[in-house]
Amino acid sequence: AVGKQTVTTTTVMPVDAVTLIVAAVLASIEKKLDDIIEIEKQILSFLEEDKESEIEADLRTLTGIIKEYKFNWDNAEYKANHHKLALDIKRTAEKNMIFYQKQVADVMKKNPVLHLQNSVDSKQVSLQKLFRYYRMSLYIYAFASYLEVMLLGNYQTEYIMQVKTQVEEHAQAYKN
Repeated sequence: AVGKQTVTTTTVMPVDAVTLIVAAVLASIEKKLDDIIEIEKQILSFLEEDKESEIEADLRTLTGIIKEYKFNWDNAEYKANHHKLALDIKRTAEKNMIFYQKQVADVMKKNPVLHLQNSVDSKQVSLQKLFRYYRMSLYIYAFASYLEVMLLGNYQTEYIMQVKTQVEEHAQAYKN
């Protein structure tokens, strides 16, 4: 008995060139979609940080005005320019309050049928951040309103009550 040879046969599946091309194109599209999603996340993060930085800068500006006021209380030009700046910041703060009200409403609208702990925790973190900047915007609005009265020098009771009512309405909206 001469050595037995083992013969193995392998079956080669026919490869369709079109299938390979489609698979390569799909892989390329998936990679590009992943890149687009990553860029979208970066843009959203940038916009969020930009808005947060704007709010923090407005607070610092108002704090600077109040600190400088004692040196410029009798300077009409200083008071006029900073009064306008306080009004601009007040308008921006009100815009931000409206923005955060809508953001909170959007987060609350997304109410899935099944509540997973991960989803609830994520929603809570998101809401805490939104409320923090909403609260800061409300504070800036009230601060700017105070500076508006001070820089304008209008201490009439009716005017002060009007400003107070506006601040209280915004505070009530925040509480609600």
